[in-house]
Amino acid sequence: LYIFLLTTVIIVIIDGYIQFFFEKNIFGFEKYRQDRISGFFKEDLILGSYLSRILFVLIGLALYFKSNSKLNKVSVLTILLCLVMIFLSGERAAFFKTLIGLIIIFFVTGIKWRIKVFSIIFSSVSIILIMLMNQNVFDRYVDQLKSHIFGKSEKNIGFLQNYLPMFKTSLKMFNDNKLIGKGPKTYRYHCDDKRFVSYFPDKIFVSF
Repeated sequence: LYIFLLTTVIIVIIDGYIQFFFEKNIFGFEKYRQDRISGFFKEDLILGSYLSRILFVLIGLALYFKSNSKLNKVSVLTILLCLVMIFLSGERAAFFKTLIGLIIIFFVTGIKWRIKVFSIIFSSVSIILIMLMNQNVFDRYVDQLKSHIFGKSEKNIGFLQNYLPMFKTSLKMFNDNKLIGKGPKTYRYHCDDKRFVSYFPDKIFVSF
């Protein structure tokens, strides 16, 4: 399981890097967006989410088989390249959740300090260099994030303005049935209900 999972992650991240540098992956799938990497998933922008979930299983197996030094070295390098790939995928939520998870792992496990220091330096330097050298990545993590959080309109700038209609729609659904709700994963279906629809105050729709 460990070797199979490690091999799978290596193939997925290599394909992601190929798409990042050459605009196409090994199957010829082009970037769906210039600021996002999808790899094997084509138009589904879930590469970062996929890797962020499988990464922690891989870390757990690496810690379990840490006595195998050769395999462990490959795992450390793969995990670091995987973290950078999650960053390059443009999935900010997946990246930030992965960072939080790795920080917790650093504090609660007995990983050697030299590995921790190397990991922090490698990932930090890689991410900073990418941000400085690639305008699309910089725009995704700085300009777009700032716009999505603080909003952007000619009239005013409101905190989380781009997400307010979703929050309002969710609250309307909750108030409609406070006891048992609408059921799991049904927001996508109920949000079109005229009773729950909410709009942007200034009618400006921002593309995500």
